[in-house]
Amino acid sequence: MGAVENVSKMLRDPFNRSEMPTRDVRAEVYAKNVQATEHEVKTFLHCRRKLTQEFDASTFVRKAIVPPPGGVGAGVYFKEHIMGFATSTAIFWRIVAPRTLGGSSNSLVYITSSNQAARGPEALVSYENQTPAVFRVWDWSTDPQHDGSRFVISLPFDDWGSYRIEMNIDGQIHDTLYIANRTVGDGMSWTNEVFLFNRDEQTFDLVWSHAFEWQPNPETKFFGWGPIIEPFPPYNFGTTNKVGFAGAALVSDLVDEVLTPSNSRIVNRNLGFEVSFLEPNHTMIAS
Repeated sequence: MGAVENVSKMLRDPFNRSEMPTRDVRAEVYAKNVQATEHEVKTFLHCRRKLTQEFDASTFVRKAIVPPPGGVGAGVYFKEHIMGFATSTAIFWRIVAPRTLGGSSNSLVYITSSNQAARGPEALVSYENQTPAVFRVWDWSTDPQHDGSRFVISLPFDDWGSYRIEMNIDGQIHDTLYIANRTVGDGMSWTNEVFLFNRDEQTFDLVWSHAFEWQPNPETKFFGWGPIIEPFPPYNFGTTNKVGFAGAALVSDLVDEVLTPSNSRIVNRNLGFEVSFLEPNHTMIAS
């Protein structure tokens, strides 16, 4: 990797309970940016309308399930008592993402999560038309682009380099990305940040940040979904390579908790994917 800048702050890893150094690699990552397709943008927006309709933020209660197309194939929602934040909220998690999805479908699949902030970023992996995986960031605090997109950076699988980390899950080795996706602020001044863990440097590398003004309204402040596998029709994926998430933890100024059945709900609608491994509720593998 090319030249980078040190960031004068540390980031606390909730799993090893230690402060980890950070580096600023935003310029380098942006130089490798690839454009999202019109189909990806339209389907992302379509599904987000449905996900937000399913969640009543004023009472932290999920509404009735909205039928497909779009929505959660399998994943988790946060329970009421761990939701809420005053000045910071973050999701730390590993996306399980092989180079290609495999299977028999040319449809679109996202593996994504909110950090519960409705103006926060979503750091995700996308698969489309059997092409290699792409790591993308969609930032809800940025202005929409001409096509409605808020995809701000995209990093193809072949450029993941030392961000691609092998992890043993249920006796099998999987490619993963370890992500910290957070929103921090006070009053009207907020910043979104996305970090990728660098296995060689042992740092959290800042790949995206955006400062913005926001006056959080309790009725529109929250998104309720955690890590999810998000497929789109047609759902005839066949048997794909293993995808999912691992080691998910919600960290805010109110809570610091790995996702378990006590603080999150499993959603499994079998839309093209069957769960083959579940360590409730922080790790899920499906194909």
